[in-house]
Amino acid sequence: MKSFLIFTLSVFFVNGLYAQDTLYVSMPEAVKTAISNNYLLNPSNVGNLEHRTLLPPTELKVAYGELYSPETSWNFHISQEISPLFRSVASHNKAKIKQALHSSRLDLAGRQFVVDVKSAYMQCVYLNNKLRNIETRQMYASKFFETAATKQELGETLLLDEMRAEMRMSELETAYLKCLIDLEMAEISLQKLMLVEEHTIASSSTLELYMVEKVNASSGYSGELFTNISQNNFLCAGAELDEIKASRLPSVSAGVFLQEVGNSGMLTGVSATFKIPVFTGIKNYSEKLAIIETENLRNEYEQVKWQTELEIDNLILLLEKKFAEVKHYTDYALPLANSLLNMATISYQHEEIEFGEFFDMVTEAMNIKAAYLESINDYNQAALTLELYLK
Repeated sequence: MKSFLIFTLSVFFVNGLYAQDTLYVSMPEAVKTAISNNYLLNPSNVGNLEHRTLLPPTELKVAYGELYSPETSWNFHISQEISPLFRSVASHNKAKIKQALHSSRLDLAGRQFVVDVKSAYMQCVYLNNKLRNIETRQMYASKFFETAATKQELGETLLLDEMRAEMRMSELETAYLKCLIDLEMAEISLQKLMLVEEHTIASSSTLELYMVEKVNASSGYSGELFTNISQNNFLCAGAELDEIKASRLPSVSAGVFLQEVGNSGMLTGVSATFKIPVFTGIKNYSEKLAIIETENLRNEYEQVKWQTELEIDNLILLLEKKFAEVKHYTDYALPLANSLLNMATISYQHEEIEFGEFFDMVTEAMNIKAAYLESINDYNQAALTLELYLK
């Protein structure tokens, strides 16, 4: 009954898998499609933040009539407020820093998105290989069960052997179903990242090491994508502080005038106006808060720099460790597993061992191959994380 239930669930998931159109893609194709379909990462859809440095409008006054005496006169006066220029410059600097912050976030999001697509693709390839490994073991387990059942009917073996074989089959069926569901979830994740309607399947069948440039050279990596965001946050807070300080400067305006009263001739001169802030309590409080915020963001920036450098060092060490594991399987464990499988096959063919012993040896060899696949996947996922820090 349990076997029938697992088989029914397996058929359900497989039918769901192929109920829609299927799209087979390579990893470069998956990345290219995902980027082109992602609206936020498409360069043509990314706007620029613009800010213009502007002075207040120029004030122009023209008067005619009996202005200062019974005689007819006229007056022309033009003036310009200068002090807002300093506030406008501070505001312009803040806008430029916000543009840089926007670009830094977009760059990091873009690289993280590419890493996510590659990670989902490699997970699909890994789970496909894992599924084939389980299928191979299921084939041997089924043969083991049939042999044990036949021998038990003939009285050549104990019922315990048949029960042991049935237990192995049940374990493998459960593992197969779990792996099938994991594969389904990984392919759905890849499909969502690519923003396509077709069910997406990785066309690559072989699980290989994903090579990252300059794996053993820490100088080839940089945390600029991460530190730039923190640095620009700090600089933006500093620009806001400058903007507050500029608002406390005295207001200054200057101008020139022309005036004629009756027939007394043309009079000319210059004018200047100063406005000094008197009640500055609220602005002083805002400035203090801005100073505290700027200092906090400066400390955060220094901490992010230190944490990023530590993360790069740890990832390089992790990658070296995973590479050593893969090399161990490639140079030692896998050849040993293949030799064990060949010797078990020959021994069973010459009736030197029972099928139960043969099955145990096959299981051991296949477990080594499964561990090898897992070590490659662990290496690839670590390599992709490190790729975020490539210069």
